[in-house]
Amino acid sequence: MYWTMTAITLRISERAEADRYADVLTREYGKIRLILPGVRRIQAKLATAVEPLRESSLIAYSPGQPEMFPEGAKLVGAELLAGNWYFLQSTERYLWAMYLAEITAALLGYYLANQRQYELFRRTLQLLKETTNYWRLADGYLLRLTASLGYNFWEYIVRSGHTLTDRSALIKNYQTLPGGDLLAMPEEILPRELDKKIFTKINEYLQPHLWYQLKSLDIIYENFSGNNF
Repeated sequence: MYWTMTAITLRISERAEADRYADVLTREYGKIRLILPGVRRIQAKLATAVEPLRESSLIAYSPGQPEMFPEGAKLVGAELLAGNWYFLQSTERYLWAMYLAEITAALLGYYLANQRQYELFRRTLQLLKETTNYWRLADGYLLRLTASLGYNFWEYIVRSGHTLTDRSALIKNYQTLPGGDLLAMPEEILPRELDKKIFTKINEYLQPHLWYQLKSLDIIYENFSGNNF
């Protein structure tokens, strides 16, 4: 059976016999795994459309329902819709984009269709193009995504006795305000230190729930955290 989908590539990993896996977030099926064929000529033709962060229209083949094949459906066609090349113009912006893709791939299960999650991720990438307030953007995205998955970050904050508990009313702006409005709030109301504390605490909370360790997170902490933790 052939499957068509609109997808943003989250992660590429190696597979035996020169093939590669692509974990993609689709509007139609949620996160799915695709097999990228190892034949150089075919792979080169498809690879451009399925590099991380690129949005594409894809065609995949599997003998039956794709969720019945955990190894993934084979990618047979691709048309690039949005290359998102602007991420390459800034090392820091590219790193944050990769972090958003990595943590999305690490949190979502396969074949759990949720169009809102797709649109949330897509919109967050668009906002990332326009802002340098990466910490706050990531906070808003993580709080919305985890809420859609049933995680209760607020309960964790209260239980851990963290100082963020006293600012819970203020922090809920990160989850309730539209992304553009959240980013527009002045630092006098939402200081950068608060952005960073929320980011650190929510990543600490999510660690036991991730499928794998996030490489981009370590780089962010090493290079951009400053002395605010």
